[in-house]
Amino acid sequence: MIKWIIGTFVSIFILVSTAIIFYWRDIQHDPDTADMLAFFVFLPLAITLLLTSPFIIYSAVQRYKKRQEEQKQQEQAALAQQQTPEEKAEPVRTVALNLYSGYSQHAFGENEQIVEELKNFTSPELDHQLLNAYGLPILSYRIKDLDDEIELDDDADEYSVDSQRSLRMRRLVQQQLVQHSDVLMQIAEHLKQSALFYDSELAYQYRMHPGWIDPNHQEDESFEPEPVQPVARLNRINIHVVLAEDLLHLWNEMDSQQMIIEFIQDFQVIPEQIHIEHHYWGSKNAYQDWFELLEQTAAQTEDVSLIVLVDSEIDQDVIDEKTWLTDHYLPAEFVSSCIVASTAVQINQLEPFKMLQLVLNEKNIAHYLQQHQMTELAQFDQEQPFVLMPDDPTQIKVVKQIGQSFAESQIETHHFLYTKQSIGHTQHLSKVFSFMLGMHLPEGIISMIYSTEHPATHVLFMPVSHETPQG
Repeated sequence: MIKWIIGTFVSIFILVSTAIIFYWRDIQHDPDTADMLAFFVFLPLAITLLLTSPFIIYSAVQRYKKRQEEQKQQEQAALAQQQTPEEKAEPVRTVALNLYSGYSQHAFGENEQIVEELKNFTSPELDHQLLNAYGLPILSYRIKDLDDEIELDDDADEYSVDSQRSLRMRRLVQQQLVQHSDVLMQIAEHLKQSALFYDSELAYQYRMHPGWIDPNHQEDESFEPEPVQPVARLNRINIHVVLAEDLLHLWNEMDSQQMIIEFIQDFQVIPEQIHIEHHYWGSKNAYQDWFELLEQTAAQTEDVSLIVLVDSEIDQDVIDEKTWLTDHYLPAEFVSSCIVASTAVQINQLEPFKMLQLVLNEKNIAHYLQQHQMTELAQFDQEQPFVLMPDDPTQIKVVKQIGQSFAESQIETHHFLYTKQSIGHTQHLSKVFSFMLGMHLPEGIISMIYSTEHPATHVLFMPVSHETPQG
């Protein structure tokens, strides 16, 4: 439109100027400055405005109507966006699992000792075996007891071709397996009885090893084994080894799998009832992947799972790589494991020590606690922390979001226990490790895990005796 107005003005200017010039020449008029401005500037402008004003007014009215229409559409879209989450919001539901055993290890110690050191804000220690780019010792969260065990381990030379990191992690996994021996023994017995009772093919595999069915079996004596008693069906044990994503092409899965199978087979379980998976998670998706693994486990009503989470950056090669990016890299190592199963699974002679509940799609935790009559618990009036926070408390956004999420609840700031600082820069699996520390909060209370990464998901570790609705 501007081009059209300019074109109109130029055309009128030429016509008016030509007419005025010829007219002044005929009458021999000597124009002054005022005449020049009046006839060569203001007159063409006035004529142009007179001719274009109807079009300008029409265009302005159309633009106004269009602007009003767009504003109305934006308001309707905004209203639709506000209504859509309510209309399509997923219902609140809980995913429940039984915990049969759980162990964790960190530079702070084991299990409950780790939680106590978190409360005391224990700092990392100077590590004289790890050096920065200047050849100076750095701070680290090293599990010192592991150094002594590796030195005494006769099998350590077998893995000398592997990195120090892999060697330490393999040893941590072995330690966790040993910690679960008593529970694994009961699970192995149940797996055997279930196979003999329900599955003729697996029963045949066991009968190929009579000593596995009856420890009193003598090769040179004939005897009848005790009749198989009916048991709840249990198909297999799933073993999940969770590692950091940067180990994807470094971790020797074959050796890891062989080590685990040999350990489980010591409890006389046939390989067909053992399933092993390795997972490689990064810091961006680890927490979501962890929830998906737990939901998958909760849906397996005839399986039991052993989950081992392990990471270590106590390795000079790792430090050399990391210190290219920062002079203040703080490595750590940790391991945590648990035996978990769906609440529908019943294991002979075993009772869970805690129940794990994932509360999904619940934006108002205060409403959930009140609905299930948890706000009357004595722990809300005490000063001891019972909510583990894997997020960074130094970030203002994190603090604000946590404050908003718990504003209407009886949970106060002194009930929070932050874990991120105790894991240094070894962050791929830090949130999942923090999650698993919830197993080791004091007995008799309902401990919670909350992360701003999933604000509508809340985790509860509950005493088995505490009844809550399932969903």
